[in-house]
Amino acid sequence: MPNEFAGITGYSGWKTKLDQLLAIATTASQGGTPAQRRKIAERLIEFAMQSPDRDGIPELDTIALDASRTILLDNIAGAVDSIAARTASIVAMTKQLGEIGRAAEEQASSIRLERARRMVDAMTEIVRAADDLDSVLTDDDKVLRAKIKKIADALLDLRGEVEESLGRRDT
Repeated sequence: MPNEFAGITGYSGWKTKLDQLLAIATTASQGGTPAQRRKIAERLIEFAMQSPDRDGIPELDTIALDASRTILLDNIAGAVDSIAARTASIVAMTKQLGEIGRAAEEQASSIRLERARRMVDAMTEIVRAADDLDSVLTDDDKVLRAKIKKIADALLDLRGEVEESLGRRDT
């Protein structure tokens, strides 16, 4: 690969080359991609490394290195801005997701509460129906009466536990 600095001689030759690189750097800084800006910054550093240390050329090196540093800092600042914007976006999405999650939890809790209340109401109706049935049974139905009483008592216990649980959720 040919060295773009080979064959440059004297202050005037090095100044002309630096002017070319600075023109490219200006274009890259105004609308180029980060990769294009990085590449021209590297070429400016290479300019300083390849140029001789005589005839006022080190002053050109200082200009090249300052331009390179400015371009690289602009690239870094752009990357930091991009990261900050993404971070802000992620924070906003996280908050939004939290709000959606809380709303979904509230809705799920409401659904559970409604179903539990329906279950309590249904158990109450079953116990009432069992009491109604018990009132029409005769002494000959002792076994059936005992089973109905056992089921009704179990339902009343379960209803009490569900209601207690509902009371804790309502507070």
